[in-house]
Amino acid sequence: MVAQFPSAQQVWPALARVYPWVDIVAPGPYPFAPSGVQPTSAAWGTANLARFIPFLVSRPVTVTNIHVYNFATIAGNVDVGLYDMSGNRLVSGGGAAHSGADAIQTFNITDTLLSPGRYYAAMASDSATATFGAFLSVDIGMPLGAAGAAMIGIKSMATAYVLPATATLAALTVDNFPFIVLGLA
Repeated sequence: MVAQFPSAQQVWPALARVYPWVDIVAPGPYPFAPSGVQPTSAAWGTANLARFIPFLVSRPVTVTNIHVYNFATIAGNVDVGLYDMSGNRLVSGGGAAHSGADAIQTFNITDTLLSPGRYYAAMASDSATATFGAFLSVDIGMPLGAAGAAMIGIKSMATAYVLPATATLAALTVDNFPFIVLGLA
């Protein structure tokens, strides 16, 4: 069962299959999820690993909170945040206990205005066994594996819990990316 977001808008432009950027086009909670594809449970896999999912903002938006979808195994701590394309942190939740099995976990952040441009939504866990809702690159029509993650533009950073002020972005070596939702004003 997939958790429901109030007034959730699942917008995944057709161009996202060609260009690896999600375009924020609607107010309200905005999930980085292919329309009609359900997230599956995935263990984080590597303690202290951060994942960075690219997205495009086409109009100014204010992000007020960030949501993640927890699955059954609750363990350790989680941090979420937003970065510019150079790996500079714009805002983060600062870290919190991973809590709420099969539920949405909301992280309040400082309201952050994003101007039109490209950004990363970031997430890190200090537990390798914690499970989250996730997608595979094949879910959005890309090749399976690290090659698909590279085509989407997903990056990672080792030893990144809590999320650092400046990220050293590297290729993601696994093929799943977390279900992250930005709460917009």
